Amino acid sequence: MRLAIPNAVKDFVTLLGNLTGISFFDKKGLLSPMNPCLDKVVFFRPNDEEPSKETPALEIMDLSSEQLIDGSWRVDFDDPNWFRFDSNLRGIAQCLLLNRCDSKFPSFLDHLSAVATTVPRTIATACRRCSCVFPPLIGFKPSSTDQFQKLPNVLGFYQRRPGEAPLPGLTKHQTPLEMAYCTVHADDRSLYYHLSCQGTASLVLE
Repeated sequence: MRLAIPNAVKDFVTLLGNLTGISFFDKKGLLSPMNPCLDKVVFFRPNDEEPSKETPALEIMDLSSEQLIDGSWRVDFDDPNWFRFDSNLRGIAQCLLLNRCDSKFPSFLDHLSAVATTVPRTIATACRRCSCVFPPLIGFKPSSTDQFQKLPNVLGFYQRRPGEAPLPGLTKHQTPLEMAYCTVHADDRSLYYHLSCQGTASLVLE
């Protein structure tokens, strides 16, 4: 809805209060309430419709969040039957528990922000959403990390590759700085090592 506001109108609260619905837009798009939680989970699963094909199916699940009185956030799946993908979601949750919630990860992001200022046409990948609420949603408890008592080996790396030059006549574009953050945990129960990794796809897959 577009509304022409005369210059003589000063009380915008009264004016806008007479409308049943309104949206505010800025140059970046629709303004929304501050919500630091995840809103989508994407993963691949076996193709149930065509089991004979090796090509996996892409699954996208939506999450909704609600801020509680104490300021914390409660997150839940929009699909009440989300547990049918439990085996897929547990791998994601464990990776987040061991990697994204690592205490050194915010320091690594701060370092990337400083590096991006020295690399032309790049920007540090923003970490605006907290993923630490996701593992408890899947069923992980604080004691789930007890089997990883030893301090992890941490590896954070990035590429100082300049971003792509903008095309003539187009708005300047900043390319996310390619990065990867890995943690290696020793599992006291299985005697195996668990590697958790996150970052830009181009660098992680290389």
